[in-house]
Amino acid sequence: MTARFVKVQQYLFAERELAVLLPEARRLLKLEACLAGVLGRLAGQTQIAGVRGETLWLQCANGSVATRLRTQERSILAALGAAGVTVTTMKLRVRADVAWQHPRVKAAVSPRGLEALRAFQSGLPKDDALGEALQRLLAHQVGRLE
Repeated sequence: MTARFVKVQQYLFAERELAVLLPEARRLLKLEACLAGVLGRLAGQTQIAGVRGETLWLQCANGSVATRLRTQERSILAALGAAGVTVTTMKLRVRADVAWQHPRVKAAVSPRGLEALRAFQSGLPKDDALGEALQRLLAHQVGRLE
């Protein structure tokens, strides 16, 4: 189970009125796992909005993803059918306003790399533009690995 689902599960158990939502949350988690198995990397830009009747509703990040999903419609429906979900059609909605990607974490310069940059900077003239740029880079790196 994902950490996100565990938090939701704890919240639902805390409130009796919301506990009836837990089976639906489990079902959607199962559907997302099944969908991720079919879509691979594309799953990060796709989200299940729900199943109404025999229609699977998906939200996606952009038109390109929607086009790729349409080309994979048969395999998506077959995979969900194999998982025990009876769906015969798929509807898509492009939701560009949703933050799909997790923010990228910039890698820090290694301690050895910092030493090399400091040594290089010390050999540059004080007024040098490259030296100033290196100084800014080193200032941003302070505390990331040290």
